[in-house]
Amino acid sequence: GECTEIRVERLDGGYNTIVVMTTDNPGSGGTTSSPELTTAGKEHLTQGTGKQLADRLPFEWRIVDCKTQVETSQPTPQPTTQPMPDPTVQPTQLPTGEICTGDSEVDQILTTPSVKAATQLEGSAVYTWEGFCEAARAIAAAGLPLYAGSGSGAGRVAQMLSNIASLLAQSMWESGGEAPWSACDENNYLGIETAPCTQRADGERYDSLTNPPACVVDPQMHMVAETHASWTPGPMSCVPGTATEGCCWWGRGAIQTTGPHNYKMLQDEVVSKLAGFSGVDLCTNPEAICQHDQLKMIGAMYYWTSVVQQAASFEASLNAYVATGFSDAGSVVGGASFNAGTGGVVNNGYWSATPHGNEGRMAYFHDIIDALKEAGMGEGLVPVEVTPAPTGCDAICKAQGQTCYVSTWASPCFTPAGGKTDCDAQSGEFCG
Repeated sequence: GECTEIRVERLDGGYNTIVVMTTDNPGSGGTTSSPELTTAGKEHLTQGTGKQLADRLPFEWRIVDCKTQVETSQPTPQPTTQPMPDPTVQPTQLPTGEICTGDSEVDQILTTPSVKAATQLEGSAVYTWEGFCEAARAIAAAGLPLYAGSGSGAGRVAQMLSNIASLLAQSMWESGGEAPWSACDENNYLGIETAPCTQRADGERYDSLTNPPACVVDPQMHMVAETHASWTPGPMSCVPGTATEGCCWWGRGAIQTTGPHNYKMLQDEVVSKLAGFSGVDLCTNPEAICQHDQLKMIGAMYYWTSVVQQAASFEASLNAYVATGFSDAGSVVGGASFNAGTGGVVNNGYWSATPHGNEGRMAYFHDIIDALKEAGMGEGLVPVEVTPAPTGCDAICKAQGQTCYVSTWASPCFTPAGGKTDCDAQSGEFCG
């Protein structure tokens, strides 16, 4: 007879699989349906997924030849004298669907070939699509999920997909600029021996970024970068007894994790909780980020969920972006459109600061958004006009009892001790 194989992906990337008998359902005109699984069967499928028995599991299925051992909660049906249903009128079998984020509605669109092509991940020699998807599920399992959207239906799905598009676009630029996904380790842009120690404009060394909690800086640590661009002097390295002693904390990953503090946070908050990475400690081997496909993306995911998604303008701007029919102009909140704002946080630490390479970041974003729309994102949504958020000193600061508005600041309102003179000194708008 005909059977159905059901499989559910575990957090470690493997699958729990079970085969059930496919039976004829007389009440549905002879079409096939699968019986309810026993509790034991459900327990088997749930193991290692992070889900509870009562939770709804995302799953894949396919028709297979029956094996000698199948699980079914009903007796084996007697042969039927009904004619086999005409294949041309059978209900369309839903595609099993590739799992990426674990949200089936999102993944149905996200995993289409045209969207994958727009991300350019499959053409990278450094990053992989699978590593991105594994990281997306892992960051959720660590309790720091990508924003899943508000409400329900097509609007929610579009919000989550637009957020992912922005994450990917910013990562594409951060990992190689006009050559996206080409770098995991920071490149030696300055072409100098001490580049592993710092390439910051202010000269502050990476190994001095040790606000608690922080990894211990070991002067005897010796690291050699896994990746480097052909135009650089060579891979970054830190060597005891040289000018680069202790300088093993350069940027790594899709959105460069840098410094002992950030490595310690990533280790404690995420990596230590990941199945399959119990032997990885970023404090003793920061280069591990560039040695595992999932970890190449996990730092970017962590920064995105713990910093970018927490920006005051993030949710309102994203909601407006989708509500106005995926309009950059319609999504301006806090001085920046949605993708420009996320780029400002990634590159400069605050929403309204225009990031370096913004034109390229926006181009990547639009390429991915266009592919998502072609794959079905936003179908059925009717764009609406969004009332612009209030700006300026009178509209924002007066209500807070403050007298100076500086649009480029993350918290734009304050009361200067010197009144208008001090406000003007900050290029602010005075309303005292």
